[in-house]
Amino acid sequence: MRAAWEAATIQVGVQVPFKAYVKHLGRPFQDFLMLLGLKNTERFTTAYETAAIGSSHHSQPFPGVEQALRDIAATGCRLGVVTSKSVARARTLVESLDVPFAVLRAPGLGRGKPSPDALLLALVECGN
Repeated sequence: MRAAWEAATIQVGVQVPFKAYVKHLGRPFQDFLMLLGLKNTERFTTAYETAAIGSSHHSQPFPGVEQALRDIAATGCRLGVVTSKSVARARTLVESLDVPFAVLRAPGLGRGKPSPDALLLALVECGN
């Protein structure tokens, strides 16, 4: 995230430090761009998305998490991911894992976090 944020701020010419970005983690990207007072959010979003996808290979799960998820799936539980990331960014990360996720829920349908809409939709889609 830091690499993508810094690349986007340089590309677009925005002077908002990464620590300001971190304060809003979890919220939909467009929401916190507005909270940070950024203009031309479409250009910034495109720059961030490109940089985030390009640097996603640096992301690694915490030790044991991938195996734990595989073990849970092996019991018959359907797994899902609910995120504030775009589908493109999230898919890149999810597909790097050897885990059978049944659902990937990203912004676009219903209200974003902190609303429970995305989580409730994912539960329905998983059949839980």
